[in-house]
Amino acid sequence: MKRFRVMQLQNYNSGSFSYVGEQIARALPNNEYEVVSAFLQGSRSNDKQPNRIKSFSDSDRNIKGIKRQILLLKIYRYCKQERFDLIIAHRFKSIHVAMTLNRLMKIPVIGIIHGIGDFDRRYRQRIIKRNRSLTWKMVGVSQPVKEYLIDLNCGMTERNTVAINNAIDINAALAIQLNRAEARKALNLPENRLIFGTIGRLVPVKGHIYLLDALNRIKDKLPEAAVAIMGEGKSRRELEKYIEEHRLGNRAFILGAHNHAVKYARAFDVFVMPSLSEGLPIALLEGMSASLPVIASSLPAISDLISDVGFIFKTGDAKDLAQKMMETANANRKDIGERTFAKLKKEHDIETFRHHYTMLAQEMIKMSVA
Repeated sequence: MKRFRVMQLQNYNSGSFSYVGEQIARALPNNEYEVVSAFLQGSRSNDKQPNRIKSFSDSDRNIKGIKRQILLLKIYRYCKQERFDLIIAHRFKSIHVAMTLNRLMKIPVIGIIHGIGDFDRRYRQRIIKRNRSLTWKMVGVSQPVKEYLIDLNCGMTERNTVAINNAIDINAALAIQLNRAEARKALNLPENRLIFGTIGRLVPVKGHIYLLDALNRIKDKLPEAAVAIMGEGKSRRELEKYIEEHRLGNRAFILGAHNHAVKYARAFDVFVMPSLSEGLPIALLEGMSASLPVIASSLPAISDLISDVGFIFKTGDAKDLAQKMMETANANRKDIGERTFAKLKKEHDIETFRHHYTMLAQEMIKMSVA
């Protein structure tokens, strides 16, 4: 029996995008599919990935101009040699490369879009229009992302665009999670604080500065409150400067990046998602898996998920976030956390996620062998 060959292409090996890629690879049965995880640049090997790994550039620098053309030629030659039946591409750069290969080699493409706003640039919309084909489909990681893509009116339609909700392997997450005391000890967090925690890259779009601002607003009303931010990125210095200027050093903690961040989720008493833009963040699902009450910004994908079990604040409004933090501090957090976990199990089951991607892969591969 022939094993269909799939290249899963990503910009680089990092964060929630790679997690989604790993889960898609696990969805495709080994006896029917051979999956190669390919990265445009800067890949690091991950022994737990259930497939081969290929990196096209060791550089972490942005690839432009002639270097981009050389990289594209390298990928083209590799695909010609490997004779792939399907390409699954994440985010715009990889999708652009995959669409070029689709045009040159007729390889079907599944493109995965992780966030609302990813195709706001007119240039990116023109690329989609220019490369329209019957042999590609786009996936939004939530229904609001799908609706955003279709509303752009640039070639993504009800026919070629679907929604498959992001999900996490809940049983795997629970298996590695430390209890509250163990997690706080591992992260060097104080035991006696009410910790509002979050997980995400330290970049402006994640909204961490609003979480610190909210903490500063409630520090006298709620003296036991603290904030912990797990992640790394270019905004670290800005966040540290705010902590220093507002004398929050003993109640605001930048934890850096940690492999398998979900392992430490129970170190938090409340999970906060203060992002300014999201599709459907894996970090939020990880917080829910730890049975934590959730406070999140009023973005469509997030509101749809937690409006009936969590606390929603106006996106980018630190005053409103501070109010929700006060409300959560005075609520029955154990009961809220249990309802949050039940919602996660009901709507973001990993087996449903895997089934949808398997069915989509089968549909697209039929085009390559027709």
